[in-house]
Amino acid sequence: MTMLAPLAALFVFTCTLACFAHGTDVPVGAFHIRSKRSPTKYGNWCGLKTTGIGLDCCTCANTIEECRACLPPKDQLDEMCLRHDMCLCDQPPSNVLHKCYCEREVYNNIKGSSVCRQYSGWKNLLKRAQCSTYAASMVALFGGLPCWCDSKQKYVPNFSSC
Repeated sequence: MTMLAPLAALFVFTCTLACFAHGTDVPVGAFHIRSKRSPTKYGNWCGLKTTGIGLDCCTCANTIEECRACLPPKDQLDEMCLRHDMCLCDQPPSNVLHKCYCEREVYNNIKGSSVCRQYSGWKNLLKRAQCSTYAASMVALFGGLPCWCDSKQKYVPNFSSC
């Protein structure tokens, strides 16, 4: 029963990606603008293929601070995604899935924290709702993603199995 919620969230996330992430009807120069409106993306660092890694000023050889200066995170949640993206520079042997410690770090940093607290007051109600909704979807997704467990030298159903 406890495994059902993350799987349902993963299913919804995958379906959303299939519906919104293709962008084939958009001219190449305008795709970045449209992709930022997708429900699967948030800020400069959160979302499938939403990363600063690969820019001239931010590669896996750079530090988090250098990448933050290159493409500043929108808020604390986006900062968590920046840190996760930098963690992903350490790829598992087959390069298929992420390492469990990267998934655990982003999950633990977002779950139970108030990463969206900077959006206080009624004027920021929509921003706080967007941030909180994306944070909740990240917790559900990262809690149920299969990942590479270094200590077991194999893939496991999620980071808590590592």
